Amino acid sequence: MLRKWFSIIMVLVLVLSIVGCSAQTANNAGDSTSTGTETQQESDKSQGETPKGNKDIKVGIVVNGQGNFFNTGIYQETIRLVKEMGGTPVALDSLGQREKMLSDLESLIQQNVDAIIVLLGDPTFLEPALKQAKEKNIPWISVASGFHPLVDLQIDSNDWANGAKIGAYLAARLGGKGKIVEIYGDLIMPTRARAEGLRAVLKEYPEIQIVERHSYAWPNFLDDTRKYMETILQKYPNPGDISAVFAAFDGAGMGAVQAIEAAGRNEIFVVGVDGDPAAYENMRNKGAFAATAAHDLKGMAEKAVEWAFKLAQGEKPPTKMIFIDGPVITQENVPAAE
Repeated sequence: MLRKWFSIIMVLVLVLSIVGCSAQTANNAGDSTSTGTETQQESDKSQGETPKGNKDIKVGIVVNGQGNFFNTGIYQETIRLVKEMGGTPVALDSLGQREKMLSDLESLIQQNVDAIIVLLGDPTFLEPALKQAKEKNIPWISVASGFHPLVDLQIDSNDWANGAKIGAYLAARLGGKGKIVEIYGDLIMPTRARAEGLRAVLKEYPEIQIVERHSYAWPNFLDDTRKYMETILQKYPNPGDISAVFAAFDGAGMGAVQAIEAAGRNEIFVVGVDGDPAAYENMRNKGAFAATAAHDLKGMAEKAVEWAFKLAQGEKPPTKMIFIDGPVITQENVPAAE
């Protein structure tokens, strides 16, 4: 009888032992699954995108030709600053050809640059490349070029203000009365904005009349505007026929200055926008160039490069537009030669 009970007890012990081992195995299996999930999550985190360091960033830079000091200056300064920041500039000069600028941008997009800076390009014309950049998530900074909904950041001088400031100088110097020539350009926003600023001023001075307008050639603007002004001076040969010239930018104004000074028409003065060193030199010598609204060229390049790196690293600007102001320079406050 005792033997029988002893056998039953041994069977029960064996069963309980097996159940306990099974439970322990199940728990161990559960622990293993949990550890595997955590390992997978850690692996996923390690494979996530990490912000690029500056030395890993390639910045595409395209300029619409280097026909004047501003284009060349901001192009070279932008390249220099990208290098200074530790990045790699991929820089292209479109030689004043819009179609080449479009193909240059498409080339940069194919090279998978991390950000694009467009200097003096019409974003509406460049829209096909803009769309390609957006599809590949390449940020686009428009400098001295104007706005487009697909542009990530627009950096410009306040050229409405520049046109108005230099227009106000012109109106004051004329005493609210006179006939003027306008040399303009419609291909990019800055020159269009300057013309609008001028017109805002002239609405208040109806006795100042624009009697002639000329769209400057690019990039051969200097010869073009000089020859144009020679024709105008022949058409209006008498003092008082023409009192002043408003130029969309200083380089075009310098062509008019050359014709005016060669003809001895000292009663005519020229105003422009840019802060061109050639205009400054003429102003120091008390020539026909009277005033210019200067750009902060370095400030614009600095902002463009700063945000090219930030955008490439995933940061978003607080606003899509940055406008940088500059002073009016006249013969009275022109900087000394360097």
